[in-house]
Amino acid sequence: MRKPLFETVDSEPLPPEARWRVAKPEEVIGRQLVLAGKPIALYTHRVGRRTWPCLRSLPMLGKECPHCERARAKKCWVPFVHLDCNPHAIDLRILMGATVLEASVKGLKPGCLIHAGRCLQLKPTWRVSLDTDQTMQPIGLGLLAKYVPDRGDITRWLLHYWQWAEVTRAFGEVYRESVKNKLHRETAESHKLSLMTGEDVA
Repeated sequence: MRKPLFETVDSEPLPPEARWRVAKPEEVIGRQLVLAGKPIALYTHRVGRRTWPCLRSLPMLGKECPHCERARAKKCWVPFVHLDCNPHAIDLRILMGATVLEASVKGLKPGCLIHAGRCLQLKPTWRVSLDTDQTMQPIGLGLLAKYVPDRGDITRWLLHYWQWAEVTRAFGEVYRESVKNKLHRETAESHKLSLMTGEDVA
């Protein structure tokens, strides 16, 4: 018997974002999760509406940080997948938090089964705890080996998320403008043109 037509189509290529996405609370709370890669914690600056890494946290680039006159805050990004995910459409998710999240993932290794929950600090933040029952860990490790790109390294996702072309290129990666960033830029350019010409640009 022939397979359905759509099963013969190649899967969607992973770049530019490697298909990671910041998780919503309903995708996390009460679910059994697998730590899918090494968590990354860096000092960051708030620049306009963006959170950008402090370049002092990235000494390998050998660049001065242009934003160090601003306050610095720690941010932490934790990659995970659901243990009960659909392997044909695996959800690659990121928990985003600060020092509480970073402290809670210290010592945990990719493949560990974890739970995540909210705790109240100045504002609600994520905290991760190790699942007391690790008997399903081989299944989690199998998911990572088969379906998680770059062994769970979220560096490319972070570079895409930050949308800082200079830093992306300094890592030797190709800068790809996000859809959201492109829309903001085109709107701003259209507005600037309309101010210059005195005409409404459609």
